[in-house]
Amino acid sequence: MSVVPTTLEKSPYRHHFTIKEYYQLAESGIFNDKSRVELIKGEIIDMSPIGTHHSGWTMHLLNRIFLQLMPHEVYVDMQNPIRLQDDTEPEPDLTVLAPRELPYFDAHPTAKDVLLLIEVADSSLEYDRDTKIPIYAENGIPECWLFDVKKNELTIYRQPSSKGYREIYRPRLDESITLSAMPDISIDLKTLFQH
Repeated sequence: MSVVPTTLEKSPYRHHFTIKEYYQLAESGIFNDKSRVELIKGEIIDMSPIGTHHSGWTMHLLNRIFLQLMPHEVYVDMQNPIRLQDDTEPEPDLTVLAPRELPYFDAHPTAKDVLLLIEVADSSLEYDRDTKIPIYAENGIPECWLFDVKKNELTIYRQPSSKGYREIYRPRLDESITLSAMPDISIDLKTLFQH
């Protein structure tokens, strides 16, 4: 004779946050100034700490190079949110944004504003590659770069679709790369990997 349990065990449920709820949590003091979180598909994700190689060399160098290369009407933004869906607001490491008549003061940029997006991965490589890059493709971000600072490698993602990027390219470090959204801009990768 078998015993039938009187109650069924239920799996725990996750709360799905919207951007509005996410900001309400921040305004209520749930996060402090040192909190490094982002909203991905309704989940609040702790971001990896920024290591010295990530922040010291790569981010400062990328920022300097892109500020020098980009036309002055294009915005170069570092580690600030982009609003992709009602439940997704990642914070890429560097974003090149299309010109706007009024700067991005009234609202965070959206996918249609992004010309190029860069993620710099030290300890976050799998998360950036397997979670964030597919989300960028789903939302039509035209080009993403993923720097693997441990291996000193760059992967370029282009031609977004709902199933991911159709073109994935790992250039040699002695190549020059033309940006898909700005074909007149060419970047010598040797300058990005100098250290």
